[in-house]
Amino acid sequence: NLMPTSTYQYESGGDPEAIPTLTWNALKKFHATHYHPSNGRFFTYGSFPLSDTLAFLNDYLNKYEQQKTKVISSALVEEPRWNKSRSVKISCSPQSFVVDPDKTTTISVSYLLGSIRDTWETFLLNIVCSLLVDSEKSPFYKKLIIPNI
Repeated sequence: NLMPTSTYQYESGGDPEAIPTLTWNALKKFHATHYHPSNGRFFTYGSFPLSDTLAFLNDYLNKYEQQKTKVISSALVEEPRWNKSRSVKISCSPQSFVVDPDKTTTISVSYLLGSIRDTWETFLLNIVCSLLVDSEKSPFYKKLIIPNI
């Protein structure tokens, strides 16, 4: 719902409680398809001889037979901006670890702030988000969690 035109429109994690119902063969097939080195991209960084790294990768990857994989675009596509806010309600089954489902609610408010291509702005916004919500000292924690809201 937040990013309907990008790859993020898909939920890839699935339901953790359904994991025990997977068959061994289904899990192996999924893993072989999606986590095969044919789908990999390799990035290097640092002041070391690139030829050594490439030789290592070559030796490692030669152990595998290349699979014909579905071509997946890795192009970074910007989401079109909305001209008004949207609201979506999603009903989920209660988690098994919740003590009292009648007293449990999850709310998510999300904003598309800037371009992912602007690495400096993205870096700064990550810092701001961390300061606002990520610790016991953060304003959101103090106002929502401590009072047990």
